[in-house]
Amino acid sequence: MMVHGTLDEIVPVSHAHLLFAAAPEPKQLHIIDGVGHNSLIPEAGTEWVETISAWADGLEDN
Repeated sequence: MMVHGTLDEIVPVSHAHLLFAAAPEPKQLHIIDGVGHNSLIPEAGTEWVETISAWADGLEDN
């Protein structure tokens, strides 16, 4: 699972796409619009929690 913000000023979102393409399955990429590297969790709050929770719930299925 990769979660990345579109305004990341440290790791460009293009790098997230490259890493995701190179990663083996199973994999998931979730891009959150309008948040940066250090503001991802505080600014994306609910969306981040829902994304991580859905991913964690999916682990129980495997």
